[in-house]
Amino acid sequence: KSRFAQTPTPKMGCGAAVANAAPNPNILKVDLSGLCATQISALDASDHTPQVVRDEIRRLRLAETAEVLPFCDGGVSAVTTPVDTGVEAARLTVTTNLTYASTWQSDAEQTDFDQEGHKLLAAAENCTEFGEYANLNMLWEHPGTGARLYVGNERAAASRDSLMELGIGGVVRCLDDAGKHPPASGPAREFLHFPIACWHKTGLGRTAKGVAKIVAPLVGFVSDLLVVGRSVLIHCLAGAHRAGAAGTLCIMHLCQLDARSAACVAKTARPCIELIAHLASLPRKFRRAQLASTVDSAVDDARKRSFQASAAKVFAGANR
Repeated sequence: KSRFAQTPTPKMGCGAAVANAAPNPNILKVDLSGLCATQISALDASDHTPQVVRDEIRRLRLAETAEVLPFCDGGVSAVTTPVDTGVEAARLTVTTNLTYASTWQSDAEQTDFDQEGHKLLAAAENCTEFGEYANLNMLWEHPGTGARLYVGNERAAASRDSLMELGIGGVVRCLDDAGKHPPASGPAREFLHFPIACWHKTGLGRTAKGVAKIVAPLVGFVSDLLVVGRSVLIHCLAGAHRAGAAGTLCIMHLCQLDARSAACVAKTARPCIELIAHLASLPRKFRRAQLASTVDSAVDDARKRSFQASAAKVFAGANR
């Protein structure tokens, strides 16, 4: 049975977790079917890609390319082009290695994410060489429903025309505040306020279960919408740091990837993504939660309460 089959409580990744299961890396089956050829090439070219991911890439290369690699906006269509190799792969190696060096920064570093976002937006507007920046980019496409995961900035989230054109059925706001007049969820579009920059103040980041509880409302909200064919936009101010970290966590969940590989995939799709300060350690901690089989049960609990109510409860402690 396909892991993307629609069920009353759809799950992604490894499916139902076994209670109290011992950590076992082999329980997580890597799934690259929602990525485009360029993203997979970046993984293959990175020095940090684990062997289990390389084995999956090798399997995809041996399979029928048109059946395993869907088209991805901003990348190469795998329907007509095999996974990139040679010169393009070498170029991606340089980009990926530089990204990794700047991505994992000290947890002790204090960062004003709004200020960093304004700097990026100003640079994008004032520098003609800043040609890679876009209001939003697609990170992943559901191989069954065709629903897409986007990461972008506040401008993209504020454009009703763009949201309708792209078929966005869910919006995740990663800014610290919920907005003066946060939109209510409804049939046309659902919303989740997920102030990810406050995760380190929740008091839940010391254990795998606690980290799973932090991230569960995000990955549950996103995966549940994608599995029923509704695209999702994750945004912050510039779509680089907070939304970039949230998008990386979602890629980890959807593809069952390690933190480094997911960061590589996310930045390949949206080059401005940078996981800075304490945001850099959250994916590493989430990986431990994945290996401890604590994520699916946390998502189930968050779903029962409602993802927004669960997120509000998690981050309530950060504001005390």
